[in-house]
Amino acid sequence: MKFNATSIRQHEASKLLTKNFLETGKNILGDGLKLCQRAKAHHTQDPNTAFVVVEKKSIKEKINGKYVTQTYTLARMHDVAQCGNAHLCPHCASYKASDIRNWLELAFLPAAKTHNLHVGLLTLTAQHRRNDDWSAHIAKFYLSLEDFSISMYREFKKIGSFGRVRAMECPVGSNGLHLHIHDLITYAPGTDIEDFKKLALKKWKSALKKNGMSCNSHGVDLKAQGQFDPCYIAKEMAAYDTKDNSKSDLKNLFQLLDMSAKGDKQASADWIRAARAIQGRDRWNVGQLAQKLG
Repeated sequence: MKFNATSIRQHEASKLLTKNFLETGKNILGDGLKLCQRAKAHHTQDPNTAFVVVEKKSIKEKINGKYVTQTYTLARMHDVAQCGNAHLCPHCASYKASDIRNWLELAFLPAAKTHNLHVGLLTLTAQHRRNDDWSAHIAKFYLSLEDFSISMYREFKKIGSFGRVRAMECPVGSNGLHLHIHDLITYAPGTDIEDFKKLALKKWKSALKKNGMSCNSHGVDLKAQGQFDPCYIAKEMAAYDTKDNSKSDLKNLFQLLDMSAKGDKQASADWIRAARAIQGRDRWNVGQLAQKLG
């Protein structure tokens, strides 16, 4: 049972960020999580009064290899600062995950159905190594994403795509930072998904090569409607262990904080290295999709 998991993770993240600042003299973007849930909100009406709410909350946990929903009684601070950092802050990540889940279920999926469109899950990855410069790797990855989007623009239009909902994940394993992108895309019924996947792989390899990167045949994965949970990317953001067909040693950033709190110095170093590399990148965005789908 993890009654204080969020608080422990926040404390550990703050400790690592402070230590890094004292050593380097530079703040990592996301430094605001040091105040998250620890200081009164800047617009508060009662700056000298604490506000604690006790409530029931259902939490999905992995027990003996299976996910079980447990109901806990939790105490939560209200009228306090929130940093909004979905990458580094376990508190704000859970709230943003709830937001995107609501958006998917109440807006995106019904709109796609209204337009007679199916929804697919496109995942893009690239080869990576532990001794790479993680910041440079992410920069080149995003340049490749831009080139891929340009080269695939007409191809996406052909299959009836209106746009995409994008989520970024960056767990860390023995091979370093495993950056990957999840795109929920729309497509017309009858689209040959396998042919589109082959074309996407060809274009993705070309975009990566242009920026000094590469991937193998697993660089592109495309799941058709009915083959995945449309709210998968919300679960990813909430840091549930939902990854399939991935290396068993991959740890998300919140799991690294758990390890760091137990004295794992490699996990501490990896967390700071990843935090420095991903600063300023969105965990998820919808581009112009909301406007296009009405």
